Amino acid sequence: MRVFEISIDFNPTFATLKPTNPDKLKVKKNEKIEFIWDSWDIKDNKIENFVPSFGFTICTEQIKDLLNKEFDGLKFNLVKIVKSPKELKSKNLNALKWLPAKYPALFVVSATKEATILPQSSVTYDEDGSIEEIEGISERMGEKIIPRKKGKGLFFSKDEVGNYQVFNAKKTNLLLCTEEVKTFFVQNKLNNVVDILEIGDIV
Repeated sequence: MRVFEISIDFNPTFATLKPTNPDKLKVKKNEKIEFIWDSWDIKDNKIENFVPSFGFTICTEQIKDLLNKEFDGLKFNLVKIVKSPKELKSKNLNALKWLPAKYPALFVVSATKEATILPQSSVTYDEDGSIEEIEGISERMGEKIIPRKKGKGLFFSKDEVGNYQVFNAKKTNLLLCTEEVKTFFVQNKLNNVVDILEIGDIV
């Protein structure tokens, strides 16, 4: 069974969030996760279904309710937004084009189920045990999607994943899903900044 990564594509026309603690992988059920609005190379402040953020999947409350109704095993943590140094120094916040004037409640999406990356995966780790590179997975290059290479990517045990349609790879923020979830995203047009790209297999 094919596995896909739910990833948020960088788009300079959308407001973008930056975590104040990007290395935090474990959060409690009702814990808020802290972010600032990012300014780097951002040219506008639009917010739609999902909000770009490096290392996290973030959605609006409306999308949270839709996903929660459709799929089991999802966890949502409220986003807490604090002021960035640029905001604190600015004398005219209206001049900060990357800063939304107002925004809906936002939530970090993760899964209650975690699965171990199997040894046959084509993955390289750094000295701290974090993923450095995953060879041969599907990637976006501008407007073009590079397909996954046969036999490459991340592999997970079907006995461990079970019937879960959404899960996290252990010790990562990778939010993964089955083809059924991908089809749901496409049919409901939940893809303003979302890429759902093939990353591996459940074996």
